[in-house]
Amino acid sequence: MQILRNAEIYTALSAAILVSVLLSLKIILFDGCLGFDTNDDVNHTFVNLHVVKQSLAIGEVPKINLFNNFGTPLLGDALTYPFGLQALTYWFADYPIAMSINRCLAAFCTMLVLILFFRQFFRQWVAILCSLLTLFAPGPLWNLAHHHYQMSLLFFVAILLLQGSRSLDFRWKWPLLFSCYIMFYMSVSINIVAVSIPFLASYLFLKEGCVFSRGFFINLGSIGLAGFATLPLTFEFKELISESVRLGWSPYSGILPTIREQLLGLIIPPGEWMYFGINGHFSVTTYFSLPVIMATVIGIVAIITHNVRRRELLGLALCLGFIPAILAFFIQFYGGRVTVFQSVDMTRVWWFSNIFVFLGIGAFLELLSSGKHRGELWFVGIYSICLLMAVVFHPILTPELVGISNWHFVVMIIPSVPVALLAVFQVGKWLAGRGVFKESRSSFQEIVSNIGALSIGFCLILSLVPTIYAVLGLASKNCEAPNHYFAVKQHAKFQPENFLSSMEENYRMAAVMSPVRGFDLKAVFGQVLGSNSRSIVSSKNFRDSLVAHNLITIDDNYFFSPPWQFEKLNSLGIRYLITIGNDDVLDENGWEAIAESPMLGGLVLYENPNRPSLVRYQKDGGWVNVSTYLLRPNSISVELPRTDFLSKLQVSFFNRRGWAVEIDGKVPQLSKTELGMIEVPFAPGDRALELVYKGIAIPIWIRVLSTISMGMFVFLWVGIPRRIRGENG
Repeated sequence: MQILRNAEIYTALSAAILVSVLLSLKIILFDGCLGFDTNDDVNHTFVNLHVVKQSLAIGEVPKINLFNNFGTPLLGDALTYPFGLQALTYWFADYPIAMSINRCLAAFCTMLVLILFFRQFFRQWVAILCSLLTLFAPGPLWNLAHHHYQMSLLFFVAILLLQGSRSLDFRWKWPLLFSCYIMFYMSVSINIVAVSIPFLASYLFLKEGCVFSRGFFINLGSIGLAGFATLPLTFEFKELISESVRLGWSPYSGILPTIREQLLGLIIPPGEWMYFGINGHFSVTTYFSLPVIMATVIGIVAIITHNVRRRELLGLALCLGFIPAILAFFIQFYGGRVTVFQSVDMTRVWWFSNIFVFLGIGAFLELLSSGKHRGELWFVGIYSICLLMAVVFHPILTPELVGISNWHFVVMIIPSVPVALLAVFQVGKWLAGRGVFKESRSSFQEIVSNIGALSIGFCLILSLVPTIYAVLGLASKNCEAPNHYFAVKQHAKFQPENFLSSMEENYRMAAVMSPVRGFDLKAVFGQVLGSNSRSIVSSKNFRDSLVAHNLITIDDNYFFSPPWQFEKLNSLGIRYLITIGNDDVLDENGWEAIAESPMLGGLVLYENPNRPSLVRYQKDGGWVNVSTYLLRPNSISVELPRTDFLSKLQVSFFNRRGWAVEIDGKVPQLSKTELGMIEVPFAPGDRALELVYKGIAIPIWIRVLSTISMGMFVFLWVGIPRRIRGENG
């Protein structure tokens, strides 16, 4: 038994290592290739965590990124998570390397906890197969690439395991569960956490037969106390998102506009037969595949009719798997009409519902391998019919499939081999049942049953190959053309490098192109401030002001663009502009082209002849630049000019909630310019101004509640009686 147990451990570890290697395959195969995305990772995670490190290095809590869009908050940004577990690696390695390490470790640990979870219900090979289906399903696979999602499945399944553990002493179960919830809340996108809570709250209740057990209340207490303990962060996010450019933004619906396309997208990855542009990945995450859908439905039937753990598995598979997945599907495509769902990607529900959906598949395979169910006949029959229709009739019935990849045709054809083999064995099984193989009837049936289960399992895994191949960018033989998962290290740096070295530190630039390209954002690595917007908590009011003054072009977020209004650019402190090609208007108005690059057909770096700084003051009806200032992570200190008159000081950061100002210990009144920049009056004799971003004011009741929650946790762990903790058995 111990040998068997050790074999299971080694098998699980081997499976986890293989998964980690697969997700890092391009890193192994190609020089210079690393595991990071040139969109969210480079333009959001890397730049924000760089600022976080600067803040923490001088003992300050990171509150704002002054280098992004005239000051963008950090703590309320649900994509940064500076205190998440996965943020630790960024202190010890370059950002692309840190992300690559996180990918490997997260995949390894997630695969292990998934195997442990499914092993509670099924034999090991079924548990491994269900774990592979869960991890490599298009929804999780696509989203687990990013900093704010990497740990979602890991923490979610770890919490499920802790909830259901009967061997762990309560004294340790309670703090581990609470700690997991804390790290879950601080490491994973708040939207994902919110979606997962109903699953986590319901799991133990359903698993134990709808009984309100002690473990159920412990779990509810952990959810509540951890939620209260992290409430300040949640409150800041709620306040910032209510003022964000993302408010009312609805990019997640309308991708597959017709019922026909929606149903087709369930069985063929839409990215193979339709336009795969912006937000096209949301269409990929709708894919389940025909074999998976078939096995799920048959598995639910198998649980109802044959399984000895029927009540437990049926409740979990239906209530937490099948039904939420169906609801999410309809909300995804029709929820855009409801305000609360407009900015939510409901395919992310499938991250969690998939786990419980695949309980149905696991039960199906388990029953097949035991010879207690004939669902393989249904699988073989339906699959054969569908395959025939796909090969013979798809030019007429589904012309969209004419252009799908060869990979998917391979996936459709190869399973026909084990399916045909299974059909042959079914005939043999039927003959054995009639006494043709009397001497070895039982062993033969066992062999046939296991071959049938393994064949169907093979079909299920194979159905995911096209999306794995596409998402991991395995079609590309290098990383020079970046994809969602891999790129070369150079793509994480500001490009072109000579532009960054040509700009003076602590001055502001803007790029006349989408912020997705990251010019403005990656300038932080040279201590240059950007202007374009690329954050989910960018201010809607500020954007609307820029739109009203005809200064920007809106795309995913927005960027500065002609017609140029030079005084307004001066008031915003924009000293440098990056353009595609030469700009005649800039040339005619004295802007100097100080650097050029052949990138993107020819980039030009222009410098403003007025050389505006971040700070200026009013004098004789005009404005004078101030260069005597010191920029720190959360603040700016200004040595005020000597004047003999009342004046105004303008600082080119957006005057959002959270800014506080002092002049020589006095607190003047903050106001806004017409473009929303900070404006402060000062008088003769004033010497020094200190402008500090303190963040959203957290109500005292939230601070008290958070403190009490942490105190209750300590008390319940340390102070409760020994007999309740179970230390005496």
